[in-house]
Amino acid sequence: MKNSCQTLSKGLMISFSENASYTALDVDDQTYSYKQVAEMSYAMATVIRNLGKDASRFIGLFAHRSLSAYTGLAGILLAGHAYMPLNPKLPVERLEKMLDLSSCNTLILSEESVESFAKFSDALIGLTVICPTGGEKCRTLAMQKPQHRFIFPEYFPADVKHKAVDVSPETPAYLMFTSGSTGIPKGVVVTHANVCHYAEYTIQRYRVTHHDRISQAPDIAFDLSVHDIFVGLLSGACLCVVPEPSVIAPAKFIRDKRLTMWTSVPSVAVFMARMRILRPNSFPTIRVSLFCGEALPQKSAEAWQAAAPNSIIENLYGPTEATVAFTNYRWNPEQSPQECLNGIVPIGWPFEGNRVRIVDIWGQPVPANEPGELCLAGPQVTPGYLHDPDQTRQRYVTFADALGERWYRTGDLAMQNEAGCIFFLGRVDNQVQVRGYRVELLEIDQALRKAAGTDLAVSVPKMSKLGQVEAIYAFVQAREQEVSAKVILKTCRGQLLEHNSRESYFCRRNAVEY
Repeated sequence: MKNSCQTLSKGLMISFSENASYTALDVDDQTYSYKQVAEMSYAMATVIRNLGKDASRFIGLFAHRSLSAYTGLAGILLAGHAYMPLNPKLPVERLEKMLDLSSCNTLILSEESVESFAKFSDALIGLTVICPTGGEKCRTLAMQKPQHRFIFPEYFPADVKHKAVDVSPETPAYLMFTSGSTGIPKGVVVTHANVCHYAEYTIQRYRVTHHDRISQAPDIAFDLSVHDIFVGLLSGACLCVVPEPSVIAPAKFIRDKRLTMWTSVPSVAVFMARMRILRPNSFPTIRVSLFCGEALPQKSAEAWQAAAPNSIIENLYGPTEATVAFTNYRWNPEQSPQECLNGIVPIGWPFEGNRVRIVDIWGQPVPANEPGELCLAGPQVTPGYLHDPDQTRQRYVTFADALGERWYRTGDLAMQNEAGCIFFLGRVDNQVQVRGYRVELLEIDQALRKAAGTDLAVSVPKMSKLGQVEAIYAFVQAREQEVSAKVILKTCRGQLLEHNSRESYFCRRNAVEY
């Protein structure tokens, strides 16, 4: 980047101005220039600014893989607010909890998400719902939900001010919810400074320019999407949004869009290899391939390298609480196979400016080649959890020898060799990852107890040969008056995220596989 973004709003303004004639978005087989995206984003920002104090601090983004999702996100930031992505595929009860926890009373609603919004409880009142497209579905919904205020394009102000509200680097940029062991989602507050450090480092490391065509595969409610969106829009590159049907098998999309940068969870490479669509030299246009969110199997790295022979491959690691990714390891076809541990690619070294330490149960650093809990510090570590001081104190800590610096305890087991390379070894608690999403097994247990009317429930992950979670087996104790497996599944689907409540479909008398 020519200029440090300092805040995302400033960075977006610079990029919109400098890259006006270049393509910013390729979504739904339509392309939009930076000038067009800027105009729509500034219009959205003006609407939000004109709401004044009536607009909530965190503004819900109820949109999915659409033009409204990306211009709405930019507009929220340009207006000086923080965006809160609401995945329309999430259970309604969970979405309502997120709105309540964040005190969100303002939403941007896109046409493709109307059906999900319509399921919200009628007890939820007083929302301001901004509908950028003003389509027929949104207008019908407005008549069905008179308890909310709807704003359509014809009510957008004619005088659009092409400026961003000044915010400090420590101002929240977005609120991302993760799985909570009690069943209540945890809201991670991420600042402009956190994201700017990540985006600037990434853009410089991979030399991203307006010539690049970057994939946008993860849902915007998954923090890996932050990488795609801001690395793309702040560098002047074209953000190519992967359609839902192509997310798990994107080979044709990669070729058709001539992508130069690909980012996804390793599960995508694993699935493509199993389906025999990860063929040698399949993706000659890709120059950078990044995997994050799960352990990267050595076999997957080797298969992807063969499919994208002109690409560098890097394995990234990082939790939501440390802003997308924190460490990286560059794959070397000659050297890396010998450096893999148990067939898993290392997670490498911290980004410039970030720091790591591996500690024992007493918080003391462990020697090289000894396992311990991985802790992170630096400009990407976030302030903490929204309205949850207890969890924040437990996870964000200081060490006696670190001069008061805040460290995030990841709960991940890791080991560091003499060269400083870090190896991921697993978890110290009951958390697992399913296709990159964090899943608390205790949250599943609680949902099962409620659904089955029993105090005894346990969930156990089923691991693949490549070290990834394929499924979660959940068991509940039988009662005299049994609840059927189908009823339990239906109840759990209303409470749990899609990725940890979808049956495969397998049922036994007292066991259900999720």
